[in-house]
Amino acid sequence: MTPKLYGMMFSTATMSVAALYEKEVEFEFVSVNLNKEEHKKHPYLAMNPFDQVTALEVGDLKLFDAAVVKEQETKLGQVLYVYEAWLGQSKYLGGDSFSLADLHHLPNMQYLWGTPTKSVFEARPHVKAWATNIIGHPALAKFVAMEKSV
Repeated sequence: MTPKLYGMMFSTATMSVAALYEKEVEFEFVSVNLNKEEHKKHPYLAMNPFDQVTALEVGDLKLFDAAVVKEQETKLGQVLYVYEAWLGQSKYLGGDSFSLADLHHLPNMQYLWGTPTKSVFEARPHVKAWATNIIGHPALAKFVAMEKSV
């Protein structure tokens, strides 16, 4: 299986993977145009949810800068601290019924729930209950079914 290196030519981060050449590892270079903000759109976001370049993909394994991951998890933790307090008083973000505020979180929540970042949510009992609830919402199930049929 040939590894794929995602990056932008002339980026120091991309150049730092010269180690692949040093170790004579064959790889495919996939150009990510930051000027067109390709790093903030699919399919790149599916590869690296933190929209940072450079990333390496080997089969199902996706590697990207651990420092960026930690920084983003810290920011997420700060937001979820506020959510934890709010969700201690109501079942959903907008009150006691599912609303657009919750619906807005579904795409990212569904993705993050399948990553190690899930632990950031699970560390907060009210956030965990809310996340589990909205991920199981029928609207998401219908979308996932539609996505699979395409």
